[in-house]
Amino acid sequence: MLPFMQIVQISLFAACILGVFTLGLLILVKPILILPRRWFLVIFVPLLAANPLALLEELILPGSSASVDWRLWIILAVDLVFAAAAFVIFRGWQVYGLSKQEIEGALGTWCTQQTWQFEAHDAEKKTLWGGSRTATCIHITRESQVFTLWLIDQGSETRLEVETPHARRFLRSILPDLQRVGKPYHLQDHLSGILYIILAVVLAVMAWIFFFEPRLILIE
Repeated sequence: MLPFMQIVQISLFAACILGVFTLGLLILVKPILILPRRWFLVIFVPLLAANPLALLEELILPGSSASVDWRLWIILAVDLVFAAAAFVIFRGWQVYGLSKQEIEGALGTWCTQQTWQFEAHDAEKKTLWGGSRTATCIHITRESQVFTLWLIDQGSETRLEVETPHARRFLRSILPDLQRVGKPYHLQDHLSGILYIILAVVLAVMAWIFFFEPRLILIE
């Protein structure tokens, strides 16, 4: 049982590191990349799943006491809260390779070609924490239906958000056209990909020193 749990924990940590590296590589090599933000859960969910396994491992070690059972339930509850919060927070799409102005211009041109009404203006968008930040609010009118999109500038990244399910479905239908916008590759638009790759390497080294090697020794 113990070797099996060690293998599962190693697999979870490896999945986290591989997920960070893959995201960084995609951001770095693709001229325009549009990622659902919930893909970033691949970084956190394996780590959350490894927490209760580490405690279970402690419980089944020789000489361990069952008095630590209450900690398992607390960790499970905290992990579930974090997972639910991350699922809510990571809404929308992250765009790499296009600035907020370029996305606005591409959407405006595309809507004009489709004879749809397009309006954009700066507005204050409420955050989940009760604050607000300046963003571009876009209204697209198609056959008496109005879809509201938000563009939020995040340096070398741009976040696309919607607030209603029908706006989400509409945005999904136009994302492939946005991804086909012709633009030369500029490395400065993809620097966050390099940061993700560096983070993956750092995580791999730390995980090997403090996690992988001790558990591989126990498995052997």
